[in-house]
Amino acid sequence: MNAQAYYQQLIALIGSVSSIVSSNVTFREIDETECYIKAMLTFATGHELHLAEYVTLDGMRIRRLKYRYQLLTADKQMLPRWDNAPHHKNISSFPYHRHDARERAHPSVEMSPADVIAETLALIE
Repeated sequence: MNAQAYYQQLIALIGSVSSIVSSNVTFREIDETECYIKAMLTFATGHELHLAEYVTLDGMRIRRLKYRYQLLTADKQMLPRWDNAPHHKNISSFPYHRHDARERAHPSVEMSPADVIAETLALIE
C-alpha cells in the first residue's frame, strides 16, 4: 500500500459511515510511502472528530508515527482524545493513551481512524 491508497482507504471509510454528515480532509503526501493527514468529521449529532496522523507505509504495514484523535461535543466541549505522544511514561500502554474530558490520561490500545470512529459512534449514539 502506498500513501495515496491509504488516503483513498480513509476517504472510503468516512464515506461508509452514514452518521458522518460532513468532512474536511487534508492530505499531504511526503513521498510514496509517507503522508500527513488532518481531518474534521462532523456527525449528525453535531459532535466533531478531529484527526491528525503522520503515517509511513511499508507494504501492507501501516505505522502511525504520530497521531491525535480528539472528539468534541456540538458546543466544542472536549471529550476523549487519543494520542501516542511520548509522555505519560507511567501509563501501562505507553506511548498509547487516552485523555478523558478532564485531561486525565488512561491506558489505551494503539488507535486508528477506524477504531476511533467506532469508539465515537459508541459514545454518541
